[in-house]
Amino acid sequence: MADISPDSVKVQLEKILASSEFVSGKRLGQFLHYVVEQTLNGQSGRIKQFTIAVEALGYDSDFDPQSNPTVRILARRLRRSLEQYYYSQGNGDLIRIEIPKGAYVPVFRPLPGSTQNAESACKPMYCMPATTGPNVAQPEGPSIAILPMEYLGNEPDYTFFASGITEEMIIALTRFQEFLVVGPLDRDIIRQKHLGPRAIGQEYNVRFLLDGTVRLRGRTLRLTTKLTDTLNGQKLWGQIHDHDIERTSVDHVEHEIVSQIVTTIADNFGVIPRTMAKEVLSHHNDSLSDYAAILRFHHHVRVLTEKSLTEAIEALEKVVQRNPEHDLALALLGDLISTPYWLGYTDNQYDLGRATELGKRALALNPNSQPAHFTMAINYYLRFQKALCLKEIEQALNLNPNNANYLANSALFLMGLGQWENGLELINKAMRWNPHHPGWYHIIPFLHHYYRGEYITALIDANGFNTPDYFWDPLIRAAVLGQLDRQTEAKKAVDELLALIPDFETRARSLIQRMVFLDKNVEMILDGLQKAGVREA
Repeated sequence: MADISPDSVKVQLEKILASSEFVSGKRLGQFLHYVVEQTLNGQSGRIKQFTIAVEALGYDSDFDPQSNPTVRILARRLRRSLEQYYYSQGNGDLIRIEIPKGAYVPVFRPLPGSTQNAESACKPMYCMPATTGPNVAQPEGPSIAILPMEYLGNEPDYTFFASGITEEMIIALTRFQEFLVVGPLDRDIIRQKHLGPRAIGQEYNVRFLLDGTVRLRGRTLRLTTKLTDTLNGQKLWGQIHDHDIERTSVDHVEHEIVSQIVTTIADNFGVIPRTMAKEVLSHHNDSLSDYAAILRFHHHVRVLTEKSLTEAIEALEKVVQRNPEHDLALALLGDLISTPYWLGYTDNQYDLGRATELGKRALALNPNSQPAHFTMAINYYLRFQKALCLKEIEQALNLNPNNANYLANSALFLMGLGQWENGLELINKAMRWNPHHPGWYHIIPFLHHYYRGEYITALIDANGFNTPDYFWDPLIRAAVLGQLDRQTEAKKAVDELLALIPDFETRARSLIQRMVFLDKNVEMILDGLQKAGVREA
């Protein structure tokens, strides 16, 4: 495949903008020029409805993509205009610029000779054609190609199920802001070209491949899925999902399967971020890429140490210095800036102001940023602003209900705010959908059982917390052991707590309230700690 240089793309862009279709359509030209320039400058991650409206089309900063469909309408017109251009005036051009359906980031591909190349194997919706020459950079963050789920059976009524699963997975994966999703690919063309996982990775410029089959055995619907690393052909993950279609509706089966698959592979604790984190975090690098810095955020959320927090903040600070309009980095940095106070490393609330400003800046750039809404939720929670916190939680979860990290944190906040059943429902989903979740998830069921006086069950949850460098690990064990009057074990847990927070007895109420919010929740925890031997100063 021929190389495509940025200069060649710029020449092609100017040729398109000079055509009659675009000369007469000023806003279409502004739209196309903006997205192409941003992509060539390595800023494709900034291409959103909001930034297109404000920076390319001249709308004010209060533009709301949810209520104003201008960008979506223009995108459809732009795709049609590009098709018309290449059908007529651009019939002999050597480079094709396209805006894939379901996206706003343009793709560039060569047009000489071949009538059926790698790109033709990709169906139009969500497709990002291959651009693998040395002048076109590999996607920095996670990129994944989706092969349609293949139905292996003779019952035509269930072919729709495989298609539905495929589309739902693509939609769900695109809700993860870092992910580039390619597909659905065309199985027939993949077979004709004898493309294995490594060849697919090269043809479509993607790192990972998701594939699967659907079978009906009696009344059991079986979906087998696998995730492959296209760099080496290694299978990273695979799972079999069996559902009794007589007991459960097909719609419910589809939702449950998609949620579990997507969360397991794409969530902060999922297979893909963990795979990429191992490569990035194994060595220190002062010039981390944007996504490498984001991986340090994910790493901190998994381990919750002061060292991991410091490293993640330093990495994201450098990203926002390089690119002050990187909405995801701004949102994640705001999240982390809140953390020293939230986790008890400091009692100074000063940084909460900066964290709030970072969250607001991220939302101004991208109103549909789930991490930004959640950054705002954290800060409202720590400031005891219940109504505003609940509003941000609702907006965050509506944007992506398959992000287990935000499900778990929302569950914690809802539990603290007294919505125990809602919190328990969310944490059960997060744990069920992603078996790789960190131990701190167990604090939510712990609080539920502890508040209900179910101390034996609460102790099991406390032991599952298993985050020894974080003071809430020995704290919850001490509280429940105190309630159970198991004094020897309780004293050991208190000693561990005081080793981590030597002045805990003077700070106990404040530290606990930052996590559990309501005064009655604080009193119940303190009651158990006092029985374990902690004396609040």
